[in-house]
Amino acid sequence: PEGAKALAEALRTNTTLTEINLTCNGIGPEGAKALVETLQLNIKLTTINFGCNGIGDEGAKALAEALRTNTTLTKINLANNNIGLEGIKALAEALQMNTKLTTIDLGYNNIGDGGAEALAKALHTNTNKLTTIGMKHNGIGPEGAKALAEMLQRNNVLREMNLGSNNIGPEGFKALAKALHTNTKLRLLHVYSNKIGDEGVQALANALQTNTTLTHCAITDNDEKTGLATSTETGTLSEFIAGNNKLRSCRDLPAWNFIDGYSNLDSEWAWTKKAVDAASIADGRTLLAVMDILENEKVKNTLKAKENKKKLQSLMRSSTNKAGYTFLHIAAGKEFPSVALRALKFFIDELQVVSIDLMNDTGRSIREIAIANSNDETSKWAKRHGTFLGRYKID
Repeated sequence: PEGAKALAEALRTNTTLTEINLTCNGIGPEGAKALVETLQLNIKLTTINFGCNGIGDEGAKALAEALRTNTTLTKINLANNNIGLEGIKALAEALQMNTKLTTIDLGYNNIGDGGAEALAKALHTNTNKLTTIGMKHNGIGPEGAKALAEMLQRNNVLREMNLGSNNIGPEGFKALAKALHTNTKLRLLHVYSNKIGDEGVQALANALQTNTTLTHCAITDNDEKTGLATSTETGTLSEFIAGNNKLRSCRDLPAWNFIDGYSNLDSEWAWTKKAVDAASIADGRTLLAVMDILENEKVKNTLKAKENKKKLQSLMRSSTNKAGYTFLHIAAGKEFPSVALRALKFFIDELQVVSIDLMNDTGRSIREIAIANSNDETSKWAKRHGTFLGRYKID
């Protein structure tokens, strides 16, 4: 708290700093109060990351008071701060008055149904500018999801909403899917790990017949029977995805990044083993689902398989994925090594949608990362690729 107070004093007179990352610094409620007082005076800060600081309800209330009058802040991360219903209600009331904030991450708190209802009420009107909200892992149930669904039928500002790892269930998700029939603004919806079951998947499939604006939807980890090829009364979800010319992906994303190719507020968080494993598991499941579809196509329809191979090659080489992060995650992950290796072999060796020598921003290639993997089979597979067009092998 003392460090936060000292920083707050410095920010009072600062005229150049626009972004600040305070993740995991033990700021607490008192430190948060000191910092948010500064927000009422500082007219330069546009982005602040308060993630993992235990500011609690009291810190959230203080921040809410500042947001009522602050006219510069556009992005704020409040994930993992032990914020409960009272804090969320205060923030929700502030959102009704704030006309500058565009992105807020409230993941890993204690929002619950009551908090979801308060946020939904705040977003019913379109007076705010909020386009992105993260609410993953917050104990939100069916009632909270229904309130958010009702909001989506009226809100024409929100573009991205993450409800991953909650408890919305089939009934809650059916309400959200119903909202997708009329909502024409939402681009990204994450509902992974919510036990939506086959009923929920069917509701999504039906919504995709009319919705032409949703481009990203994550539904994995909902039920053992749920996946890209889940059957519905009128077809398979994969068929509806194929027929929807707007939906670009229907998959799970790493737990540390709730925005895919957009604001990337969470990307500043420290890269940890937990993050690597979470990403490798999520990306592995995604590719396995796609792999199953492609393998079936290869048997049934060679031309269609070739066509989809070209589409995948284009996607993997696009500017939003130029570093091949999906495969870097899988090469680095140590969870479910046989599944990861199968995915690497299929997409790199067989389909050749990405090169094993593709590098990330730090200069490490997929091959180098796979060689360093503690799983022997993954390491041996990468070493066999060798270098210089495979002429030389590394023992």
